Amino acid sequence: MISKEIYFVDAWVRSNIGAQTCALDAQSLARRCIADAAKAGLTHEQLEEQLGTDLIDFFTGELEARETARSRHPIQTGVGL
Repeated sequence: MISKEIYFVDAWVRSNIGAQTCALDAQSLARRCIADAAKAGLTHEQLEEQLGTDLIDFFTGELEARETARSRHPIQTGVGL
């Protein structure tokens, strides 16, 4: 069974990290997630306990994974697409 903290972080990532996020850093994302979690009644300690890592490390990994995916599948532009 997925904990409410993991469910929250998963939904938050899907809603808040996209193609435009590359300009943000992991620390900024962690701050925003913590603020939103507090509104949902969750502490950052609860999130980190359930993730098994601190939020900055978690978001660093998320951003790196997205960058790797982008580099493997570059956006094609130009004539004939």
